[in-house]
Amino acid sequence: MTVKEQIKEFKDYFDSQAERIIVDGLGLQRVGLKYRCPNTSAHSHGDKNPSMSWYKEGQCLKCFGCDTVIDLYGYYKNYKGMSHKEIMGLKGQQWGEDSALKDFEGVIVRSAEENEEKKVKPSKSFKLDTLKDFQKDYLDKRGLSDLVIDYFKLGNVKGNIGFPYILNGQITGIKLKNMSQNGPKYKSVTGSEMMLLNRDNLKPDETLYITEGEVDCLSLAEATNIFNVASIGNGAASLNKLFQAEGEYLESFKDIVVIGDHDEKGEEMNQSFHRKFGSKCKFVDYELFKGHKDINEVLLKEGPEHVKTIIASAKGRELNELDELKSTIYGNFYYSGEAIIAEVVVKKANNEEVKNIPIFSGFMTITGSIVDLDEEQGIEYLKIISYFHNIRKELLIRKAFIANENKLLETLNNSNGILIKSRNKKLMVEYLEEQFEGKLMDEKIPSIYMTKNVGFFKYRKNGLNIKTFIYPNSKMPIDKDYQYNPDEIFNEVFVHAGTMSEWIGEVYDRVKENRNAFISIVGAFASILLEPLGVPENFLIDISGSTSTGKSTLLKVTSSIYGKPSKMISDFNATSNSIISRAVALKNFPLFLDDSKKADKTIIGDVIYTLSGGKEKGRSTITGDARAIREFNNITFTNGEVAATEYLSESSSNGRGAYSRLLPLEGGFLKNSQENAEVVNKLLESVSRLYGAIGYEWIQFIYSEIQDPDKLKFWREAYESYKTDNAELLSSDIARRRGVHIALLQVTYEIMLKFNAALGCKASEDHFEKLIAMTDKDADETDNYKMAHEHLMEKFKENAYKFIKIDDETYFNEEPYNLREVWGECREDQYLVLSYETISKLIRTFGDARDILKKWKELGVMETDKNQYKKTIRIKYRDQEVRGKRYVINTKYDQAEIFEKVDSTLNPFD
Repeated sequence: MTVKEQIKEFKDYFDSQAERIIVDGLGLQRVGLKYRCPNTSAHSHGDKNPSMSWYKEGQCLKCFGCDTVIDLYGYYKNYKGMSHKEIMGLKGQQWGEDSALKDFEGVIVRSAEENEEKKVKPSKSFKLDTLKDFQKDYLDKRGLSDLVIDYFKLGNVKGNIGFPYILNGQITGIKLKNMSQNGPKYKSVTGSEMMLLNRDNLKPDETLYITEGEVDCLSLAEATNIFNVASIGNGAASLNKLFQAEGEYLESFKDIVVIGDHDEKGEEMNQSFHRKFGSKCKFVDYELFKGHKDINEVLLKEGPEHVKTIIASAKGRELNELDELKSTIYGNFYYSGEAIIAEVVVKKANNEEVKNIPIFSGFMTITGSIVDLDEEQGIEYLKIISYFHNIRKELLIRKAFIANENKLLETLNNSNGILIKSRNKKLMVEYLEEQFEGKLMDEKIPSIYMTKNVGFFKYRKNGLNIKTFIYPNSKMPIDKDYQYNPDEIFNEVFVHAGTMSEWIGEVYDRVKENRNAFISIVGAFASILLEPLGVPENFLIDISGSTSTGKSTLLKVTSSIYGKPSKMISDFNATSNSIISRAVALKNFPLFLDDSKKADKTIIGDVIYTLSGGKEKGRSTITGDARAIREFNNITFTNGEVAATEYLSESSSNGRGAYSRLLPLEGGFLKNSQENAEVVNKLLESVSRLYGAIGYEWIQFIYSEIQDPDKLKFWREAYESYKTDNAELLSSDIARRRGVHIALLQVTYEIMLKFNAALGCKASEDHFEKLIAMTDKDADETDNYKMAHEHLMEKFKENAYKFIKIDDETYFNEEPYNLREVWGECREDQYLVLSYETISKLIRTFGDARDILKKWKELGVMETDKNQYKKTIRIKYRDQEVRGKRYVINTKYDQAEIFEKVDSTLNPFD
């Protein structure tokens, strides 16, 4: 065996023990997962921020500041002065008995006797393999470094990430993060006993930080460099078992900071710890979570410094809150420490005495009010905090109920599980009324206003004048005094996963060079700007293309800005009323409709027309009264194999003006190829776990910007400037109207760059230039006036029998117009139409017939007398030449020059 092979065998022999031998031998100072480098001459500030880490694969300590490397062989040779032979002779020693090793932190080394004494039963079924790359990628996206992952000894268990629970050096159980798409997110290896994660490394003489979940435990260590952290094995539901097994051990800690999740289960966990360990427990300020669910979300979305701020806020919250609340009891009531007591005057004979009657075995008081703005009179709810059987609850009770004994009793007892005895209901009503009136006079009842409306919200009723923005998630209001109704469906739609920076890196950066994707994403951001920038009309962005061109994927990418794509996107096969109702409910937020092929072809045109108009159709109530027409200001996204413009020709609505309110993006998203299939798969995976965060941040930014009149004026002027520039670049009326919508996209992109520079796109200028060029070309091809003419010619050909063919030699021997439904005469290159009604009936779906005839006159499509819309023609009738006026329409659509100035006051229908 060579010397090199001997050294490798020596290092492999000690393997995991090497780190602590070197660290203890050199007396290295440990800070978190790192050590201060012993090469002091290379660190002018004494390695204040530790630079040396243990590298498991290299079996060595390495300093990234000065490149010092110390492995076990080098330690004995260079620091202990031992020869190669002496070093090789160390392999026979029992390192567990070495006094230098006994107090080392972080590596579990116990003798067989110690394990027997602790009655730990090793299990051969618990095995962890090395983490796979995809598992490391997942943990990296959760903000966890390799150092933290190694410290907690995470591993691979059949494709899942394993979190080992270790007691006295033996794995007693493994919690699994399920990496498949099926089944629960977390599960455990059969036979696992899991009490406290990181149990063997905890120090009772320090503060213990305990979280609800494993990832939160690791996130806390990652953010704060605190490693006296643990999590509970089976979440909040496992606490009774935990307390039985580890209650005495937990009592030994100096104090315990409990950090349950920011939800009902987390609150139950906090209360359970407090009931068990009393003043030893501290609790963080959940207002600092900013609506995030747990520590990992805070780390990802707010950063490590904010996690430290949360940890620093820990205090004995609940007892302090109760002390504060019970000090503000009004009327003839008081809190005994166990119950609310009513002081009741009882008359006996000629005497009066005060009798103390317990009315509630716990504590309850009013802390605020919520006004439902959607009710006609603005129904008010009271926010009540109660402590019942040591469990803290927050309740919402209609204010009217506190004056109704039976309603109050029913609400408390049946709906909220709080026991009020029937004989005490009158006293409970009196108690709550006293608290409300007293706190109201002392201005101790803050009001929150609640609504099911979303977006820019104005309310002028019941003495209120409210202007704000309602974000459709009750837990994350933009304006803290106004919140979305927690019972409404959008709470499940506008949800968040991942961070803004993750979405930009994994979604936006992958697609921004694609023009259709870039325009769609900017359009989604633009939707909430229609109202503040004064954009005159809604519009649609339609993505069309053959099958397998990524149209639905692009819709998911675009919708992920604001929420969960599967919830944000609606099918086009819904009814017309339900589609419009959703648009109304979204108000300023974009509407996403997938796959026009599934829809009823007879309604698509009408739906598009209504969506672009921004108003629902007028309808009557069941009593026959006209119902108020609801409006909405947003952008709709549609897709399909057939372009939306094709469906407009079938629309029964009076107005093909919807053409100008539609931006067509042809060609889908990506061509069908193996390479693009991989891109699509990555995008779909990304938007399945990254959504909503950037939209919420965007809305906060926009809401802040528009509060400043100067900033709002600046953006409005920028929008008007783009409108003017686009009007000069575009040639037709439809193209210029579409140019107004493009102007909104252009100014939105400017605002996006101010919001977050990472949203920059080098190809943006080219994207907009091509969109304008395409719009000009498309508008020319889909010009309403031209299409109306083509449609009219087709109808005239289909009804050729209704025209009398004439030429210069034609004679009528009898009145031809006695024939039924004669529309007029025709020549080889012209139709001579008798009535305006005939034309109007056939072209009204393309817009106002009067406007179309005026345009045709300007373009030379019609022949007219001077300052008229009809032309005098001569027909030979019974050997005589007679005159008559007709609408003379050329069969060819000739874009002739305008030789005559049109009199705008002329009425073509006289």
